[in-house]
Amino acid sequence: MDADTSYENLVQQIDSQQKKLEKSRQTEEKYYRVLESISEGFMMLDCDRAIAEVNNALLKLSGYRRDDFIGFKIDKFYDKASVSFYSASRDHLSFEAQFRTASGRDIPILFSRSSVKDDTGRLNGYMYFLTDLTELKVTQRELKRTEQRYRRMYQNAVQGMFQSRLSGDLIRVNPSYASILGYGSPDEVLALKDGANKFYFDPEERSRMIRAVKKKGAVVNYDLRLKRKDGKPVWVLANIRLINDDQGNPILEGILVDNTK
Repeated sequence: MDADTSYENLVQQIDSQQKKLEKSRQTEEKYYRVLESISEGFMMLDCDRAIAEVNNALLKLSGYRRDDFIGFKIDKFYDKASVSFYSASRDHLSFEAQFRTASGRDIPILFSRSSVKDDTGRLNGYMYFLTDLTELKVTQRELKRTEQRYRRMYQNAVQGMFQSRLSGDLIRVNPSYASILGYGSPDEVLALKDGANKFYFDPEERSRMIRAVKKKGAVVNYDLRLKRKDGKPVWVLANIRLINDDQGNPILEGILVDNTK
């Protein structure tokens, strides 16, 4: 091989290496642009679980500087006693914990960890994504308060309230529903084998009501004569609508007002 050929091969090798380095640099730049564009906090940990890199979203969320993170272990920044595990496997881990910000405020954070491996499967480190759950927790608390208010209203309402399947099986009733029909408690009503069918002197009356509900989607101030536990009649004005349960099955939901007097 002459000198010109050797030189040409050397130039080609150098050019190839430069292209590889340029491609690697572009990939790295793209990687960091993605990390800085996401709204979630991000940490990169080395094999010793020390923090090697964080993104700006985490700095904004936590109030810390980048140097406050680098080189420290991740468990420095959350309360171990507050940890709740969601899932754990060999390469993935998700848990919730209280994260202590620079201002001393604790915020609920979902930590999602994934192992980082090279092409041979050797561990290179760990990635953590940190999601602020504050708004979710506020929503959950508000939903719980709303549910409690609804439950109190349902239990204390003077009108009888119920849900039942089209077959007659009762799903839930409130105390007033049980009282109107002469029963001591909702549990006593729900334990009935024949369900709502037991409250009709003539089964056709219930079938007629269901046909009316199906035709219009709901009935308002519908006059019904029902049978109490002691066998005596009670007249009610019913407002009943057809809805779907969580599985998409049609059910009846309604309110009964004792109109006997």
